[in-house]
Amino acid sequence: MNLESLFVHPGPYPWLTLNNLIETNPRYLELFGPKFTNEEMNLFIRNWINGGNSNLQAVVMRLKLVDTEIIMNGIPAVWRETEEDLSYELGEDKTNEPDYFDYFFEIRNINGVVASIVADDGIDKFFFIYVWPDFKGQPYPLEPILQ
Repeated sequence: MNLESLFVHPGPYPWLTLNNLIETNPRYLELFGPKFTNEEMNLFIRNWINGGNSNLQAVVMRLKLVDTEIIMNGIPAVWRETEEDLSYELGEDKTNEPDYFDYFFEIRNINGVVASIVADDGIDKFFFIYVWPDFKGQPYPLEPILQ
């Protein structure tokens, strides 16, 4: 299945599992009920790196706890920081303003597609995956490090 968008907001959703997310293969995933663990996000990223969730463009998620050491454990990635913010367009139906970030993990899947992972372990516990090009076709703005 290839969903365009999957929005899940706070509530008890016992049917929602990591396997459901992988099987529905949404292009845009927004999940604000802190349901998934760092270990599950690690498995989700590994699945994408190995060619799964090929439709995926962006993940906007809140976790119970954000631990990047667990999320990125065993995942080939490079930590990047930029002097100026990168912008990622989510498209007119998602937001009028792009998301901005200046620190992230750069990853690449087996097909050579680059993604940026942004994790905020502050009060909000947000976790983002931005797959390039963005929703408006903007390519990855940096020279990729990972080969």
